[in-house]
Parts: sequence; C-alpha cells; structure tokens
Amino acid sequence: MVVDKKTVALTTASATSVVLLRILLELQHDVYPTYVLYNQGVDDPSLQADAFLTIGDLAITQLAVPGYSYRYDLGELWYEFTQLPFVFAVWHVNYKKNIEQELASLYDILILSKAYGLKNLEELARDHEGRFGIPAHVLLNYWSSFSYDFEEEEQKGLMAFYGYAAEIKAVNAVKDLRFWVKQ
Repeated sequence: MVVDKKTVALTTASATSVVLLRILLELQHDVYPTYVLYNQGVDDPSLQADAFLTIGDLAITQLAVPGYSYRYDLGELWYEFTQLPFVFAVWHVNYKKNIEQELASLYDILILSKAYGLKNLEELARDHEGRFGIPAHVLLNYWSSFSYDFEEEEQKGLMAFYGYAAEIKAVNAVKDLRFWVKQ
C-alpha cells in the first residue's frame, strides 16, 4: 500500500476516526505509517504528510487536494472489512441510581428529534446550506447515508470496533456494554 512507512497526518478533531483509520491500515492492510497530529481547520496537513485524515464538514467540502489522487470514506472501508455498519456516535452514560427519570426524558427527546429530523431532511438541508457552506443536495445525500438506529448489527459493529481498537492497543479490552432500555 502506498502509505506504508510514509507519514499520515491524523486530525485531532476525532479520536474515533483516528482509531478507525489505524485499524484499517494496520489490521486490514498490515501497513504501519508514521503518524503525526494536526489541528483540522487550522493546520494544512498536506504540508507535512503523504496522506491525511479529515472528518466532518471539511471532508465534505474539500473535494480535491492538489497532489492527493485518492479519497476514501472510512465508513465504506469499515463495511468492506467487517461486513458490519460503523457506529460513529454513541451516548455514554455513567449510570447512577435514581436517574431513570432523566434517562427516560432524554430518550423521549432524542426519539422526537430523530423523527423530526428524518421527516424534514430536505427542509433542514435547504435551511442550513448557507450556515454550513455546503449545497443542500450534498447535505441531503450525506445525511441520508447514515443509519440513525442502534439495532443488533450496529451493536455488533461497535463491539467489533472496540475489539480491534484493543488489538492495536488504542483502548483497553471492552468485554460488554450495558444498554439502557426505557421501561
């Protein structure tokens, strides 16, 4: 692979994406570049690296970078590697006694928000294209590519990620997760 023993710049904007890239390079392809960190939106990683990781809005808007011929979507690469979806965000709660009511309220808010968002994706994309500096059709395509659920396959994908992350020593081993269920 072209980045083996080369320099790869990793954004400080997402520890999860950094670990995901490392899993794909090191475990899937047996590639071990030198990693350097950069501040996304501040530093220009193309000045210091043979390849670089960009996430979020900048990854969407920065379609071409002179001298860099290839672009990859980490979620797609993860799926090719594992045949499982990648979970890009999870709510973690430090569970204490007597927070059932707060968790139920948060759950209800998140369910309502998800339903509203999915029902109004086109309108939201139009309303926010100026704010994000991203055309509405690009936002709509991007937002439509996500699953907003956390079912069995997503849970398997998350546990696979934790397992691989432990294998590359990015995290301690995670034996299992406990999921809160509204009563």
